[in-house]
Amino acid sequence: MSPASQPSARSASSLDRQKRRIYSAALGIAGVAAAFGFTLQTEAQVPDWARLVFGPGIMVLCVVVVALLNTRELDMRKVERWGFVLTATFLFFRVLTVFFLRGEHLPITQVVPDFSPWMASVFIFAFVALPNRVALPASLAVYFALVGCAAAYVFAYGVERVTRPELNTLVQEFVVSNAFTITMLFFLARTKAELSRERTARQLLARQASTDDLTGLANRRHVLEALRRAVLRADREGGPVSVLMFDLDHFKAINDAHGHAAGDAVLRRVAELARATVRESDDVGRYGGEEFLVVAPMADAAAATRLAERMRVAFETDRGDGHPAFTASFGVACHVPGEPLTGVLRRADDALYAAKHRGRNRVVTAEAEGLAVAAPPDTVLEGPHV
Repeated sequence: MSPASQPSARSASSLDRQKRRIYSAALGIAGVAAAFGFTLQTEAQVPDWARLVFGPGIMVLCVVVVALLNTRELDMRKVERWGFVLTATFLFFRVLTVFFLRGEHLPITQVVPDFSPWMASVFIFAFVALPNRVALPASLAVYFALVGCAAAYVFAYGVERVTRPELNTLVQEFVVSNAFTITMLFFLARTKAELSRERTARQLLARQASTDDLTGLANRRHVLEALRRAVLRADREGGPVSVLMFDLDHFKAINDAHGHAAGDAVLRRVAELARATVRESDDVGRYGGEEFLVVAPMADAAAATRLAERMRVAFETDRGDGHPAFTASFGVACHVPGEPLTGVLRRADDALYAAKHRGRNRVVTAEAEGLAVAAPPDTVLEGPHV
């Protein structure tokens, strides 16, 4: 039986693995960039300690973080939060170093390009790694801290010495461009969140349209559609398709004796056991009331009978807490090429009727009973057996 959606834990694990690969690649690029910058910088440009910190120091840090990402099961949410804090702190001190710790004051046109691309990277990382409600204020905090550094540099350098081209460079490449980057990232994040909500709502509606609310199994319409697809595939490609129809024995007595809440608990337990018993390729659904239907592609009558017997034993021996004991009767039929859906359903139903007539809690196969293949009117059986 193919689930409607993957378990959330599996999805989260897959996302974590993808993040680890992306962050490892990004850190590798950052390490190479640090090495490249270290080889090109001279002592006249920055002090020795700054060259070592922002060169080999960054390289070693990148190697260590990549090793941790790929050798340990880390909580990626914590890694991302601390990664943003460390990256923003690094950028802030990088800006301070470039502005104030050079051997000599350089024109703004030479200062700003040294770190301008990295600011955009930090803001992008904020909206990728942090929740939307946190990413915007965190980005703005970093932005205003950096703008404050730039303003302090201008006044320390001497406002009167700042030429119009230099001021234009500072405003355009430092203030305006990063404000624009944050704005666009914010709206992209909002748009992505809205699209995600709409997709989730559509998936929920689709699931509600195809799922039985009580048991979580496919509903009648959906399991019949699964049967139709399986029969069409079998007619086209060959191979058997079997139908298992089963009905809970004396279910009305369970409701009368224990109440409808207990009856609902039994139905939910039936769904759990059925899902655990059928194959991955099978479809199981609630056909109506206490009656269920299993579509078993590539299973002949013998294989389907064995599957029904395993399910019958699972029901009979289940001693789960919180619900009364229960059993079920099974009717099995294998589709014959060219037979309409109502034909195989009627033969399975007749076999189920025979199982109940013989004392219930048993499996009866239409083929073993010699139930003839017919072409009844194109109608679908209604309602469970009593």
